Order: sequence, then structure tokens, then C-alpha cells
Amino acid sequence: MGWPLVLVAGGVMLVKAFACSAANSGGGVAGDFAPTLFAGCIVGFFMAGALNLAFHLDLPVSIFAFCGMAGVMAGTIRAPFMALFLTAEMTGGFNLFFPLLIVSAISYCIVIIFKGPVYYRTI
Repeated sequence: MGWPLVLVAGGVMLVKAFACSAANSGGGVAGDFAPTLFAGCIVGFFMAGALNLAFHLDLPVSIFAFCGMAGVMAGTIRAPFMALFLTAEMTGGFNLFFPLLIVSAISYCIVIIFKGPVYYRTI
């Protein structure tokens, strides 16, 4: 893995954010479930790859991707336990239960503290 792959992941993150905001503001439905998992996976991959390359570390990219999935879903949908259990079940990473719990809780608390919900439920 080199810088070109990390930069492509960063570009995908930016294009994904623009595409979701354009779809939502245009009246379309950008989705809740799959887009949050995809965005979290790309963010986790980007962070681990950038840290590995910049500081010559050997961080596990897959674990960062799994934690990113749980963190983005917990913050966006405001359901930390659902994000925790769903990510552990989908990836088969039950040995990552505690790191996923920490990431989900931190993400949920950050959203609650700043009261900046990305996702509004209309009732």
C-alpha cells in the first residue's frame, strides 16, 4: 500500500460526501445503512494507511476499517449499540467487541455534545 492508494481513498471520501449531500438536497434518498458503513470503512482505511505511511507504523488497516464502520454508523444514525452489534456480526470480528464499543460510544457522545445530527428522523 502506498500513497496513491491512500490518496484515492481520500478522494473517494470527498466525492462520497459531495454525492450524498447533492442527492439529499436535490430531494433524493442517499440512504442510511450502506452509505454509512461504506464511508466509515473508507475513513478507517484512510486513517490507518496515512498513519502507517507517514510515521512508518504497522497499524492493522482492517481493524481501523471495522472501527470506522461502527463509529460513523453510531454517530449518523444515533444508535451506538446497533452499530456495535451489527459491525461485529457482519465482519465476524467478535474479538474486536471492546474496541468497537469504545469507538461507538465516543462517536455517539461527540454527536450528542455538539448537537450536530447528520440524520434527522421526520415523524
